[in-house]
Amino acid sequence: MAVDIRIPVLVQDPVASEERSLPKMEWVRLRSEDVVLDGPVSPRVAVLDLDAGTGRLARGARYQPPEREGEPGTFRLQDPERLDAADVIQVSVFGAVLRTLEMFEEDDALGRRVRWAFEGSQLLVVPRAGEWANAFYQRESRSLQFYFFRQTLPSGRQERIYTCQSQDIIAHETAHAVLDGIAPDLYHALSPQAVALHEAVADLTAVLAAFRCRPLVRQVLKEQGGSIASSGAFSAIGEQFGKALGHERGHLRDLLNQKTLKPIDGGKPEDVVTSVEPHALSEVLSGALYSVMLKLHEALKDEFARKPQARPSLVAPTETARQALPPEDAPEPPLAHRGFVSEDAWQEARRRVSGKALAVAASRFKRSLYRGLDYLPPGEVSFADLGRAILAADQASHPDSGEQRTWLCQEFVRRGIVRGERELHVRTDFEHRALAGVDLDTLVKSDWAAYAFANRHRGFLRIPRGTSFHIAPRLVVEKLYYDAAGEHGTRRIRECIFKVSWKVDETDTVPGGVLPDVRQVTFGTTLVIDCETRRVRALLTSDRHFERKTDRDGMLRWLMDEDLLRVGDEALGPDGRPLCCAIKGEVSDGILRVVGTAHMLHMVAEQRFQRGGG
Repeated sequence: MAVDIRIPVLVQDPVASEERSLPKMEWVRLRSEDVVLDGPVSPRVAVLDLDAGTGRLARGARYQPPEREGEPGTFRLQDPERLDAADVIQVSVFGAVLRTLEMFEEDDALGRRVRWAFEGSQLLVVPRAGEWANAFYQRESRSLQFYFFRQTLPSGRQERIYTCQSQDIIAHETAHAVLDGIAPDLYHALSPQAVALHEAVADLTAVLAAFRCRPLVRQVLKEQGGSIASSGAFSAIGEQFGKALGHERGHLRDLLNQKTLKPIDGGKPEDVVTSVEPHALSEVLSGALYSVMLKLHEALKDEFARKPQARPSLVAPTETARQALPPEDAPEPPLAHRGFVSEDAWQEARRRVSGKALAVAASRFKRSLYRGLDYLPPGEVSFADLGRAILAADQASHPDSGEQRTWLCQEFVRRGIVRGERELHVRTDFEHRALAGVDLDTLVKSDWAAYAFANRHRGFLRIPRGTSFHIAPRLVVEKLYYDAAGEHGTRRIRECIFKVSWKVDETDTVPGGVLPDVRQVTFGTTLVIDCETRRVRALLTSDRHFERKTDRDGMLRWLMDEDLLRVGDEALGPDGRPLCCAIKGEVSDGILRVVGTAHMLHMVAEQRFQRGGG
């Protein structure tokens, strides 16, 4: 039985909260852990706090069990208002990590407990890992590491900035750990879009976490007249971090953007992204998906201003009913028809329902994004691969509500992610002879049966002839679907997620003669099966387009130019351990394999800031 705990979590970083006149803390209820101990520690998350002065392990916060049955437990804090106190830091980080995990695991998202990409059950969280302007997830140490650095104020006094006090940074890094468990091949990907996809999903998770912060939502909607279309309170990532480092934009990235892979008529030249650097490239994908979220919010405001339920082509009625709002947030009765009221009255009605619209929109957006990650094929994926996976997952769970899918296709074309909407087409919900008579229980439990199935149906799964392959552990997941055919407008669907991957030797055209002429890359297929009907819910294979190979050439050149790629022992320090700031290249039989490219998701940003870049 899960433990019910009540934990204080920072609303935003201290600077942003003060600027927006927000409360420092929000108390949240969490129910995902079976055991909670001093530290804080649970079976899945352990906070290991280091004393900022000595570097030794600091005493952990004390857990206080509930005094009466039915009440939540909590942690004893000497002074909850002192944000730099060790116990406050420990508890607030623990709460923010768990809240992010729960968001992924909800029954209408992944519908299961997340798995880590490393051996062991615990993710280690180090809120004060040392002095450095950085924060990152690292698979090798099974940890999230948050650092602190010093900022010199105009008065000459130095202020210590803790990255663990920025809730968007905590959600961002936690998302990296979760995504690594869902799609572990991305950690070693050589395609720039695959690495940037990691960064975009992490940024979007930070936004979704902000949408759940009730004090922030109330304040922004009040100040912006019910709109989120012009507020950086949600879309800006790392505000205190960026300001302290003197970033010209005052934050690290902004999802409210027009970044594109091709020039847009009337657009700005600086919005065209030609770099393979993951942080810069990620803004194209995150900007495209965030724009869909904005359109959905605006459309729902229009709908809820007229009537309690939105049109079914937008969201299902049960999607709206699931978002229960407390009395102070409940909207007033909608207007019967816009034509009978003044423009001011109409806009006021839209403002009143903006909170409800945001709750419904954010829930739908979260569901489509995270289920798309489950459908994502293994290996060297592209932005288009994620788009196809999101569309397939959303089509399966919301067959009658497709307006968002149309917007996503349009946005991907507009930003040059695909040339036309046909490239995003995925066949869903169909029968195939490969599944006739298949014993799914055996397929899931037996590796031998899984390998035999894949070998027998290589063509169906797009596995090249004569190529060895790897079968990932099969997943059987029960997810909540919003379906008019189900009782009360919902159904619980059991899916079998079957992933197979293979290695391909690819010619290396990077000049210089330093690297081998051949490199190894990974591709794969995800097959999603309806456990009840044996119908194919989706079949997706990673992008093999020639342009992606050209992108990988560009990535290798960039890694060499930035002196980030180290081959063999050059990637090891004097103690024989891998260097933190290096991407390792392994060479065997004249073939190059690049390892740990996801390390760029922290160290490259630091190098760019040291050079004064953006």
